Amino acid sequence: MNLLMTTILTIFCHPLFTYAQETIGELKFNFFFESVDGKLLSGETCDPWPAQKCDIYLKICVKSLGEESCILFDKQTQVWNNTHAGQTAVSFPLKHPIPENLEVIVGAWDHNPMSSPDLIARFRGQLVVAETPNTASKFKLERDDVRYVNNFRLDAYVHIICARFHYGGNCNRKCIPDPERYACDINGLKKCRRGEALCKINWSSVFTLTNIGIAQKINV
Repeated sequence: MNLLMTTILTIFCHPLFTYAQETIGELKFNFFFESVDGKLLSGETCDPWPAQKCDIYLKICVKSLGEESCILFDKQTQVWNNTHAGQTAVSFPLKHPIPENLEVIVGAWDHNPMSSPDLIARFRGQLVVAETPNTASKFKLERDDVRYVNNFRLDAYVHIICARFHYGGNCNRKCIPDPERYACDINGLKKCRRGEALCKINWSSVFTLTNIGIAQKINV
């Protein structure tokens, strides 16, 4: 098989993948927290008596599994003053290539304007990008503190949104429909607009590519 034929088969018989650093989608998280007893990790109240609530903010870290730094996403939310509960939504772009497994770490902190913040709770979970649904679904986060005597709850939901012309569980399959030759199905695979062949290419010679990847040259 000559080089030209091999190139054609490579392009039209396999999904087209994106180039490096292209934004191919977005990962969205929703967090709902509740400080049931209004206490810190140690069991002390967040503020001196008689205050029984905390000034809470979240620190959210998303990184590749095994990495030290929060290279993919690192965000501190607003402060919810004098509260027991709150919620927030965060999102960040996904760029190709996406790591297969992500680690998500969420810390809840009590804000102190006159001193350093105090840790209330820390949670950790792992996310397989290709298995992330495109509608908000529960994401399991487990308490990561070795010792704690307070009661703090954190519920998380996650979903992925692929950018335009991107498909697949991790959005790395790209398909741009051609109005004359092919459309893209829900999985981002090319579907010929006419007949059962994948596509016809109008070059100086016409090649018909069958759906099993065989190319035949037609003299014109």
